[in-house]
Amino acid sequence: MKKSIMKRCLIWKFTDVAVMLSLLTILLLQIFSATAAAEKITFSAELIYKQGKYNDKETDRFIAKRMLKKALQAKLVTSIEKMFTTESIVLSKEEINGIAAFILLPEVKDNFPIFMARTDIVTEDALMLLNELREDKPRLREFAEVERNADYLFSEADRINGLIETGHGIDRSKLSNVYTTLINSLIVIDYLQNGYALLFASKYEDAARSFDAALAIDTNNPYIYHGRGLSYLKSGSNMSALLDFTKAIELNPKYAWAYNNRGIAYAVSGKFKQAMLDFKKALELDDKYAEAHYNLGHALADNGSLQDAVDEYTKAIVINPAYNEAYANRGVVLDSLGKYNEALDDCKLVIARSPKKSRFAAEVHYNCGLVYAHMGRFQQALNDLDIATSLEPKFVAAYNVKGMIHLQLGEMILSIDDFGKAIELEPKTEVFYKHRGLAYHDLGYIERAIDDFDKAIEIMPGDSEAYLLRGIAYINLNKPGRALADIDKAVELDKHPDAYYNRALCNFILKNTQRAIIDLDRAIELNSKYDAAYFLRGKAFLELKDEEKGLTDINTAANMGYKPAENFLNERTLKLHKR
Repeated sequence: MKKSIMKRCLIWKFTDVAVMLSLLTILLLQIFSATAAAEKITFSAELIYKQGKYNDKETDRFIAKRMLKKALQAKLVTSIEKMFTTESIVLSKEEINGIAAFILLPEVKDNFPIFMARTDIVTEDALMLLNELREDKPRLREFAEVERNADYLFSEADRINGLIETGHGIDRSKLSNVYTTLINSLIVIDYLQNGYALLFASKYEDAARSFDAALAIDTNNPYIYHGRGLSYLKSGSNMSALLDFTKAIELNPKYAWAYNNRGIAYAVSGKFKQAMLDFKKALELDDKYAEAHYNLGHALADNGSLQDAVDEYTKAIVINPAYNEAYANRGVVLDSLGKYNEALDDCKLVIARSPKKSRFAAEVHYNCGLVYAHMGRFQQALNDLDIATSLEPKFVAAYNVKGMIHLQLGEMILSIDDFGKAIELEPKTEVFYKHRGLAYHDLGYIERAIDDFDKAIEIMPGDSEAYLLRGIAYINLNKPGRALADIDKAVELDKHPDAYYNRALCNFILKNTQRAIIDLDRAIELNSKYDAAYFLRGKAFLELKDEEKGLTDINTAANMGYKPAENFLNERTLKLHKR
């Protein structure tokens, strides 16, 4: 059977506050360090407040909390500014404030809120995340706008509170109502920002509850619906996410970010046409929206429009030259188009610019390894795959591809070791057992191969290839009757020419020659270049004493370069000469 490198699949690029950077197949990129134990800066102070005559306790506590949060935000802004200065990245003060406000995670201990900021945002791994956030204008504008509104409302509330306490000849009751409305609006913003901070921390259920609390006060804010939609999307509740994104769009028809993320929700629900329409709408509203170009490229690739996908990835790169994920995905699609050198250029560029010790780097090396494998440059492929598994020891797909390459190189012991590691990490994946079974079979350990094929069938009873492989193993154990039962099942599940060929081989061994010819006819009908089938059919005709048909088929196989046919004819010629 033909051994081939497994194909990759595309992974959607979420535009969310977790900044999910995705590559293809394999590029499930890290969320603002969702998997690593993140260090935290903590900043705490007692909530000291003076009970105002017209304020209630909760309002005063909220004001103190807001001031506390702003103090930590200033501290965090200083760190971000320092990092961007080091990297020569231009970002406005307002943009940095917007980012900082949305990544402060509050916790309450002993009735005092303690705000926490993840210090890993200033590490090498997170630099590209913040850089991408800088380029994601719709998201950045929203963060900055919300924080700007919060600052305005807070200053206005402070001004009105001053008037209430010191003013003469004013309607305190009326101003108190205005003041209460302003504070409520600030509370909504606080819930909104806390919800996004919880999204950053991958606490999706907590985030949804924070957005729910905001909606209990304000049901007409598109940002809140959008935020809750992201919470649902990240937790796998796609239909709820669709409803919230749609509501956000109804409240703000020019909400490009919501269109992009609704496109993601449609895509993960399998509704690719609707997804593409939403990505295009997001681009209609903002043609410089790099992530929407990226996602449209992904949708086009999924639809088989590979060159169009390359064009969209290229547009994303033009908008954001630092968009490593777009380069990486473009490289994968170029590989699928057979443009291997161009694909390697993209992969190598990303490797040179990426953090050296990250999951991202591991996945790019994996992609580079696949390109080399498709070029037949197996040793270079193994070098990159070795780097991938050294950076990410649990990189299952990389072990599988390494095993396939070793299998093709005839290095069965190494192949068995690689598939064994993949099985250890994912014991319920039947394909790894099939691949290791192939290696055992080629090494001559037929019983061990059958054990692996048994396991594959146990995991996936409808896997025709597993039945076929086990049938071939039984043929090699000289058990054609047992093999025939398996291969009958393989034919029933999938009318593949290999299944017909091997069933014919069983029948040929069992002297059911006419049945063998019927299956070989079918195999050749399905694959007119099936040299082994021509050869076996030729031998079957010779068994039936039909020398003309037999020699015609064997000559056909020999003309195709099938060595057993060539050897057969040479031996036949020698025998004739000896006579």
